[in-house]
Amino acid sequence: FAAASIGQVHRAKIRGEADDDSSMDSKTPSQDVVVKVQYPGVSNSIESDLRNLTMLVKLTGLAPKGLFIDNVIRVGREELKVECDYVREMKNQQRFQQLVETDDTLQ
Repeated sequence: FAAASIGQVHRAKIRGEADDDSSMDSKTPSQDVVVKVQYPGVSNSIESDLRNLTMLVKLTGLAPKGLFIDNVIRVGREELKVECDYVREMKNQQRFQQLVETDDTLQ
C-alpha cells in the first residue's frame, strides 16, 4: 500500500466468522482494514541520527548564522516522536471519527 522511512502501511481484510449455529444471519461480515507497521528500533535510530546531525552541523558550521540549530533539532525530535506514536495516531483518528460521524455532508 505504502512505505516510508519509519514504517509501512498495508491493506488487509479481517475474515468474517459464523456463530455456532452457522446460519447466514449470524455471520460476521469481513472487514477491510489498514495495518500500519513500524520498523523495529526506528525510534532509537532517529535519536541517534539527530545527535549525529547536530554534531555534524556544529562541527562543520553548515548552519547559516542566526539559525539556532539546537531549537531546530529539538522541534524535529518532538515531531518525529509524534510520528512514531501509533497509539496516539489511532486515538486521534477515533476522536476525529466521533467528531464527524454525524455530519451528513462528510459521508
